[in-house]
Amino acid sequence: MKVLICDDIEKRATRWRSALEPLGSHLELADNPDDDEVVEAIISLEKRRDVARLRREHKRLEFGPTDESDVGHNLFDDVDMVVLDYDLFWLGADSEAESHPLPTRPRVTGEQLAYLVRCFSRCAYIVGLNQFGENPFNLDLRGHVGSYADLNIGGVQLGNPGLWGETVVGFRPSAWPNLADVVQAQKQRIEFLADRMTQPVLPTLGLIENGYPTVPREALEFFGGLDPTTMTFAEFAVSGTPRGLDITDAPWEPAALIRIAASRVAKWLEREVLAGGEVLVDRPHLVERFPSLLGDGVKDLAAFDLGAYPRPESSLVDHPAAAAALFENGFWLSRPAWWWQRLAVDHRIAEVKDPWDGEEPPVRFCEDVSRFLPQEACLTYSADVHSPWVTRHVAGPKPLSQALGVAPELYEGPFSLSEVVYEPSDVLER
Repeated sequence: MKVLICDDIEKRATRWRSALEPLGSHLELADNPDDDEVVEAIISLEKRRDVARLRREHKRLEFGPTDESDVGHNLFDDVDMVVLDYDLFWLGADSEAESHPLPTRPRVTGEQLAYLVRCFSRCAYIVGLNQFGENPFNLDLRGHVGSYADLNIGGVQLGNPGLWGETVVGFRPSAWPNLADVVQAQKQRIEFLADRMTQPVLPTLGLIENGYPTVPREALEFFGGLDPTTMTFAEFAVSGTPRGLDITDAPWEPAALIRIAASRVAKWLEREVLAGGEVLVDRPHLVERFPSLLGDGVKDLAAFDLGAYPRPESSLVDHPAAAAALFENGFWLSRPAWWWQRLAVDHRIAEVKDPWDGEEPPVRFCEDVSRFLPQEACLTYSADVHSPWVTRHVAGPKPLSQALGVAPELYEGPFSLSEVVYEPSDVLER
């Protein structure tokens, strides 16, 4: 997997590159581009954008392949993943010069560049840095679905081994994907959509029952008032921001719409649907509700923690109820998930068969460290998710945390919770 880091400050880009170098042979780090190369790439993306728009306006090509000579080669086409800093103010200027000359090109933010990369390049995955803070944890758990970056994190979090599929003690949010897997997952989504672009989004994903959406109304607001039961993937990709192409833009090549739909629908499904746990539920939140699925391990903390991240190979699949409710097309999500409504009525599960006879699990899942802790060690709060399942738990920041006596290691080392900024800041106040 080839990764490109794009920033306007060379020292910072070098520091991020150094943080990634120890993280495994699966990473091929592209040389950090200089300002001229980045500016040239942005101009190339804008040219593709203009050519596509002109062809639509002049009706010279309704929908077909674009001649490479018209759009040129682009830096972002050659990589699988691009890491974009949000503040690119010094791009095209010398940030260390005494006089600090102003940039000589139009300003662009990392978010604006993320839109161009997503819509007008062949790059598979985009990581946005620092748009929402340098070391944040978003307590609402829904991320930032409106951003065209596939993942939004802080710059100091980029080198966290837990983000790349390795075990880490300390900060490792449950909503993070395993970045070692995301490019392959995007390729699987593209392959899935190759002959399904004219199919409606919700029915194709199994999110329609008896003609009505099964997802909460609030999650459907992302569709912008358009009919989500009939909107196709192709229509979704051209329906305007923040879903796909801006309404003034046009696809620069046929495959562009497939890439846009694959990326943007996946982020919506992850952040607006899975986060709530009402339609789809992941393993940690499922065993919190139905601990009997662990069998003899129900009183064993290690059994709860098994495979909490990043892509668990869960023994739950062997349970007949769980096997029947598994969300089959797992490449749409960062972690395995199950259809909650199927499980909630399956009497093969002890808590469904006799809801008053079950034992309360002795632990709670902490969203900020992707592990279970004893209930008395957790901070409990209400997340802003589209679901009745709003009660969530974290180990929390050091001044408030009750986990210090149980897991002091969470507050030590390079990925300590002590340095994390929990937002909104008032949610955890006592």
